[in-house]
Amino acid sequence: MKYYLKLLSVALLGLVLAACSTDDLYSETEEDTYDTGSSSGGTSDSSSLILGKWKLTDPDPAPVITTITFDQYGRGENYIDGAGVYQSETRGYDYKIEGDNLYFRYDEVGEWGVPSEIRSISSTELKLYHSDNTTGTYVKVSSSDSGNTDSGTGTDDDTTDTGTCDSPTGTGISVYLIEQSTSSTTITGSVDVYIDEGYVGSLSSYFTGEPCYGQSGTLNVDLSYGSHTISASGTDSNGSTITWSSDSFELSSTSETLLYGLSF
Repeated sequence: MKYYLKLLSVALLGLVLAACSTDDLYSETEEDTYDTGSSSGGTSDSSSLILGKWKLTDPDPAPVITTITFDQYGRGENYIDGAGVYQSETRGYDYKIEGDNLYFRYDEVGEWGVPSEIRSISSTELKLYHSDNTTGTYVKVSSSDSGNTDSGTGTDDDTTDTGTCDSPTGTGISVYLIEQSTSSTTITGSVDVYIDEGYVGSLSSYFTGEPCYGQSGTLNVDLSYGSHTISASGTDSNGSTITWSSDSFELSSTSETLLYGLSF
């Protein structure tokens, strides 16, 4: 009897040790998984550097313009301007960064796809290796994606208290929509903005007073010194096209930034 009790004790001890080993295994697995509760996930450097709007330059798709955006809330937008050659399209997505992997979950798909690999990233350039074995090089055209990526009826983002405005840094332009007090126009959807005849982003909210440079609801574009042009187009509630004709402006060492309002 003592022999059998001894065998039983050994067996129970083995089960306990096995259970402990299993718990340790699951514990290690949980520690190794990425925290996707964060909006952008991954390393802090990539998560901060990737914020903004990027334009594909290599391979050069000209005359088609392709841009991708990433905001601080884990949302982004892939915009393709067909330039009259192909159909233009806009696709919204959630994104997350895990290590060197950049994941997209497009709204129309609803699930995470095979990630693209971040080969390199800096404050001005992003290189990706995609799951279809192609590479893409993007240059940053806006340091922060302040323009809303969601389409919809324009909303009032009026903030006239400029006491909390931060001094702008870098060289560029901050574009915003401003509704005149006598305006009877209602903008539907977003307004596309073009600088030097190239698409740089969209605006889907408006102000009734002058905002701060770079305030939420504005569209910020980094530019070099020199002369530039700006134009825009949108649609009103009657389905008619609204256009803002090309206007010129200049940035220099004595005037590095410009707060530019599109009135309607």
